[in-house]
Amino acid sequence: KKYRKIQEQYEEDREEIYNIPLTPDNIFQDLSLDPFKYYQRILVFVSQYILFTIYYSEFLDIVYNIKTQGIDTFEISRGNSWQGWIYYATATLIMMIYVTNNGFSKSFKDSTSFWGTVMAFHWDPKNESPYSNRLLITALLFFDTTVNIQMTIVIVVIVPFILSFGEEPVNFVLNLVAVLYIVELDDFPPAQHKPDPVYLHDGTSEPDDRTQEDEDVFNEHPER
Repeated sequence: KKYRKIQEQYEEDREEIYNIPLTPDNIFQDLSLDPFKYYQRILVFVSQYILFTIYYSEFLDIVYNIKTQGIDTFEISRGNSWQGWIYYATATLIMMIYVTNNGFSKSFKDSTSFWGTVMAFHWDPKNESPYSNRLLITALLFFDTTVNIQMTIVIVVIVPFILSFGEEPVNFVLNLVAVLYIVELDDFPPAQHKPDPVYLHDGTSEPDDRTQEDEDVFNEHPER
């Protein structure tokens, strides 16, 4: 939708949109096509996908075991009785806090706007982006949407069920920390508080070298 909306704009309006720096939310939205960085992003995606597959297989095993026991309905209390309900309620609460703190709906909207603008730029006939660049950027789009939308939704839904069948409290904590690690593996390093903006016209991220003193001077004399 964002892509079509931009394509329908006049050429001058599209250029104005393309000149606005984009702020990436994770490493998959870093559009630098440097081979080393791209290889790193592939490794991160593969790692996340493998970890997710392993975790999801645990959920399938639980469902399979329930079916083999001839149980038609999924009841948490059959796993650990009252303790299972405590695990389920706690995990559900933590997942709700996680989704709220990370602003999942806003993140989804921002991601849609980010990739819509990127696709509109690189598929704009005027920019003539090489086919290889388009292919690499499409792969990054696939990585981002797979991890931060599809996998995240599935994990948030199945985590309470899996943890409700845990036997030891320490395993409950370890599983919860591990699953949060999976979805956050593609985040920017903690030291990088604010990611560099992405400039579409050169496809790179440029750091802001201005100091606080420079900012104060600019604010006092914006005509400069």
